[in-house]
Amino acid sequence: MNLEEQRLLKRAMIHYGVSISPEVMWFIDSSKVYYGRKNDNGEISDYLSGYISGRTFAIDYSTSNELLDIGEWKNFFKEQLHMDCIDTRH
Repeated sequence: MNLEEQRLLKRAMIHYGVSISPEVMWFIDSSKVYYGRKNDNGEISDYLSGYISGRTFAIDYSTSNELLDIGEWKNFFKEQLHMDCIDTRH
């Protein structure tokens, strides 16, 4: 995904997404689910996208190349959403 597409998606998350915690927005577009982390300015700093199957979120894209544990996404899914997540990024 190029930078312009990321910018538009982050903007859509802020304007049309649902706040599921003080730091995280939830957004669905064409059956793909997005979870975005808000920064102190109220903008989306990074996000994950993927698909939900049962109680598992399959991550297929992340704006950050770091490991999910560093960004604390795995903890978020487990503790806040009571779901497992699997990383299917290439």
